[in-house]
Amino acid sequence: MNEDFIYCPSVNCTDMLWIDLAGTSYCDGSYIITRSKSKIYVLEYVLEGTGTIIHNGRKYTASAGEVYILHKGADHRYYSSKDYPWVKIWINLKGTLIEHLLEVYGIDQVVYPGSQQILDYFRAFHNELASENQPWELQNKCAILLHKIISSVYFNSQALYRRQPDDASRIKRYLDQHALDSVSLEELCRCFYKSKAQIIRIFKKKYGITPYAYLLKIKIEYAKKLLAHTQVPVKEIAARLNFADEHYFSTYFRQVEKVSPTAYRISYGADLPEPVQQ
Repeated sequence: MNEDFIYCPSVNCTDMLWIDLAGTSYCDGSYIITRSKSKIYVLEYVLEGTGTIIHNGRKYTASAGEVYILHKGADHRYYSSKDYPWVKIWINLKGTLIEHLLEVYGIDQVVYPGSQQILDYFRAFHNELASENQPWELQNKCAILLHKIISSVYFNSQALYRRQPDDASRIKRYLDQHALDSVSLEELCRCFYKSKAQIIRIFKKKYGITPYAYLLKIKIEYAKKLLAHTQVPVKEIAARLNFADEHYFSTYFRQVEKVSPTAYRISYGADLPEPVQQ
């Protein structure tokens, strides 16, 4: 276990930005930090390894390439894995600037994805603390770097979130891919590890209808294409789309489209007769 510390004399601190301590930790299995109702904020970038964080009683894991932010006033407890120990660069601070930045950017989680840019800002912050700049210059540069760290954490996490489809989008894609199948709510629960109520609520919140209603909607759209552009019999269309039988399909189609499947086909000029059932 080894740590490199960077001290910031009080002459370099203000109520806006008070830097308590900064450094780099090369942890082992003995590393553990505990604070009750912490008087400081903690910003840490994990360079290597993995470890556990307990923030106000909730447990998190932070691994290489991630940032974690511990809030002032919260209970902090964090420790390194023995097998894959942390190497991390960190800043302990307080003041009105960090409070306002976290509030403005809505940083209320603990662990965030990192990036090379965020790491560069951490290192630049350390370099500034180790410089011999005048207090006002150090405050100015560190304030700008702190803003860059927090804003980059926010925008980086938002960019990653947008690239990852939400649960409702994933459910919709699954239904689109299984339009010809008989997809049950139980199947969706198994696929997405959620309860029936959660599946329905998540999907309906985004798309305004239930998953089952959406599945029927895309089945009807597919049926309309077959009726308008092919000679596939109504009975076979019903079977392809996994309706219980031709009668149920025809009844539901009429309910939605206000015409029967055969009438819909005729309206598109595909007025070929249905094959006579023997």
